[in-house]
Amino acid sequence: MQYHHIFFHSLIYDSKRCFSVTEKSKHNFELWMITVNEYKKILESLYERGYVLVNMKDLLNGKINLPTGKTPLVMSFDDVNYYDYMKNIGMPEKIVLKGNKLANQYTETTGEIKILEEIEHISILEKFIKKHPDFSYQNARPILAVTGYEGLLGYKDLINDKKSLIDVITKLKSLGYEFACHSYSHSSGIFKTDDLDEQKCIDDTKMWKEKFENILGKTDIYISPFGIPVHNYPKYRKSLKQMGFKYICEVDNKRTFVKKEGLYYFPRVNIDGFIFLNRTYEFDYYFGDVSKIYDKNRKTEFKKYSNDNISLVKHAFNCLTFPTTYLWGGIGEVITSEVIDILKKRYPNVYTKEYISKLKKCIGQNVRGFDCSGLIKNYMMGGLIEYKYDNSIDMNSEMMLEKSIKKGTIDTLPEVRGICLYMPGHVGIYVGNGFVIESTSNKKFGDGVCKTKISDRKWTHWFYCPTITYED
Repeated sequence: MQYHHIFFHSLIYDSKRCFSVTEKSKHNFELWMITVNEYKKILESLYERGYVLVNMKDLLNGKINLPTGKTPLVMSFDDVNYYDYMKNIGMPEKIVLKGNKLANQYTETTGEIKILEEIEHISILEKFIKKHPDFSYQNARPILAVTGYEGLLGYKDLINDKKSLIDVITKLKSLGYEFACHSYSHSSGIFKTDDLDEQKCIDDTKMWKEKFENILGKTDIYISPFGIPVHNYPKYRKSLKQMGFKYICEVDNKRTFVKKEGLYYFPRVNIDGFIFLNRTYEFDYYFGDVSKIYDKNRKTEFKKYSNDNISLVKHAFNCLTFPTTYLWGGIGEVITSEVIDILKKRYPNVYTKEYISKLKKCIGQNVRGFDCSGLIKNYMMGGLIEYKYDNSIDMNSEMMLEKSIKKGTIDTLPEVRGICLYMPGHVGIYVGNGFVIESTSNKKFGDGVCKTKISDRKWTHWFYCPTITYED
């Protein structure tokens, strides 16, 4: 079973206004956020595909029993704080009550302040659930991840505005929303994987608890800022557990969860402009064709894979983010009984009972299969979304090397990303700085697509991949 947890940042109400060249350059709205219209289309698609909103804790504790054909889905909203940089930009600025309904404060281009509905996740979702009550299992609602350095829910003055804030919080909780700690500062200077100071992270979390638990109530959910892999930092995770956190939500695309040392690690998939442009295969799960979701006011047009070496590298990194296995003869197919049967007929000597038994464990898990050349051929034939088999470019590693117009021995390797590396019977993609992405069954590195060092392997040659355009 796959576990689906998707998250969104704040919605953009006026996309034309927000996606102006000047403002876009400041905070990358186009990259990290989606629009109201995109979100509405996403909800419709999720519903049509049988996804049902569930409570995360119930899901992880095995308390979900959905009808056949339905898929449990956890949803969370990040940075439900309405920071100052979101003002006067075409985005909502505060959650308020309009009568007994949740709405948002919004400033028009004229400076006029209005109270509007359906301009942010929550009010849109509430209307959607009212129309489709079966989309919410047992009153499930998303998790609201909040920081603290600019107040809560758009309220900056926590003393004078406390009553209004508490009224909104009470309303949200009555509907089934849960709050999560998303750090106090959300500072890139503290939360950085390349040089993370665990004590600073701990102190930051303690500050959040001291300032906001008395307002929000206790929470055992920690949504790591920037998706920091908390599980890699023993002091950090131990402290979170001591502070009462039980559920740790990082960012990953593996769609599974792990319970370890009394903590649940449940990764999330970001739904934003970044995946619109760089990981469109995510739409296979939830939305289908990105062009049907994409807001036409985006300045950066939706681009399909271009046939160049840098895009080949992006493809290789993309293939690291989802489950894969080494599949002899595989070109990125999702492992099914039909796929196994086809390849068994094609390669009877390879597809032994033991090998087939191993592959069958992948069925139903949305695992894609590549052999070494298949990782490259998938890109050559259109990529993960646009893939279409082309016999004219179906080459093994030896044929790729032979047909290449530019090549050399490994000791003359130029620093050009997207170059293919060769050893007898095997090929990988050089991604720069001494690293290779390859699909292998070598137990030393794993099973499927993995990242290795050049020095870990006995590469003999490099070559420019046929059909690929190279820029140094």
